[in-house]
Amino acid sequence: MIHQTVSTTTRPPPQQSGLDSEAVIMEKDFTAGYNARDLILYALSCGFGSHAKTQQEVHDELLYLFEEHPDFQAVPTFCLALSWWAQPQKIESESTATSYHIPRFPPPSMDATVMIPPRFLKTNTDLSAYPILHMFQSMDWHQDLPVPSTNTSEKMASSRIQNTHLNCKILTIAPKKIGTFVTSETTIHNGSCCDDEASSSSPRNKLLCTLQSTCLVLGLSPESVIAEDISSSRKRANPSRKPVPPPAAQAADFEFTYRTSPTQSLLYRLASGDSNRIHVVGDPMLSKKLKATQTPILHGLCTLGIATRALLQYARQTSSTRTTKEAYRLAHLEGTFSNPVFIEDTLVVKLWDVPSLSSSSVRTCNNNNKVQEIVFQVYNLSTGNMAVDQGYAQLVPMPKKDANNYDGSTSTTASLWQTSKL
Repeated sequence: MIHQTVSTTTRPPPQQSGLDSEAVIMEKDFTAGYNARDLILYALSCGFGSHAKTQQEVHDELLYLFEEHPDFQAVPTFCLALSWWAQPQKIESESTATSYHIPRFPPPSMDATVMIPPRFLKTNTDLSAYPILHMFQSMDWHQDLPVPSTNTSEKMASSRIQNTHLNCKILTIAPKKIGTFVTSETTIHNGSCCDDEASSSSPRNKLLCTLQSTCLVLGLSPESVIAEDISSSRKRANPSRKPVPPPAAQAADFEFTYRTSPTQSLLYRLASGDSNRIHVVGDPMLSKKLKATQTPILHGLCTLGIATRALLQYARQTSSTRTTKEAYRLAHLEGTFSNPVFIEDTLVVKLWDVPSLSSSSVRTCNNNNKVQEIVFQVYNLSTGNMAVDQGYAQLVPMPKKDANNYDGSTSTTASLWQTSKL
């Protein structure tokens, strides 16, 4: 469960009929929170700790699964869950902000009327009648997600709530023949948007990550929508570039095989807040199209979480082979969702380390020239289809103070923890 307080701000619509490049399509602010339990539940829902081939692999992933681990941290893609739990209401006190419910679908922050405001519709169109497909997702991490402190002195361990401020914007509305593509951007800061003490220079208001996603409102034609693009007037999280396909005839540098469990989508819906019923009972229209039994569909973002697990494993592996033993962390991740994944499907994540990528075609994360670039794909062995294509990730050196045990070595602290706790 996610613990949250929320406030919502909507910018006023432009008064003139012609919309200029500076007009804000839609902008809202939320404050979402989480605790240690939320981080662990999310990691489990993406398969962390399962299908391990060795005891060392289990040990390597305990830092995402055990709140007493000296290096306990969030799976980077946990930030994707925060938007699903946000609610358009102002909660006066943190004591009333704890959420013990299953959120409705779609959540208020992703409702079709929020995705395309009425003023951008040429006709009185009921958007709820159109299916919405998640096509693309990207993430930029500017620093690690804060980890809530945990009190283990009482009979039941408790964790304080870690607040974050989400600012959500619609950047483009692009009607095409197949439907209307909508690109949105969410920036996540440490601290609450309602916190008067938080300034742009305060540690409580540091930019943690930037998310961009593109969704397709299937069937919503150009005759019904006013096109708009404000992205050119704003700094994009990752400038446009041509997708770099895996090198032809080159074997993957790393492969990770994972068979999704029968309850994978059930667990992920609780951890992420995406409660869409197709992840429980399947989609009858899709089943009819595929001439297949109606089976629950795995969340696309869960598939991306599984790919992230593979990337983190590869980062640990390559760290141990470097002469400097320098540890790397995820700084950028993106991918295109190509085909659905069903529960109990077997996925293969293939990674290519491509140092020859042109530096002019990609953004250098955090102004760091030491960037390891990776191209990846997620292939579905069960269906023979590509699940995630045009995958691209950037790894950057981890600050030394955070990299002590990243490659699996045991310092004095980790050795004492392993002896006393396990």
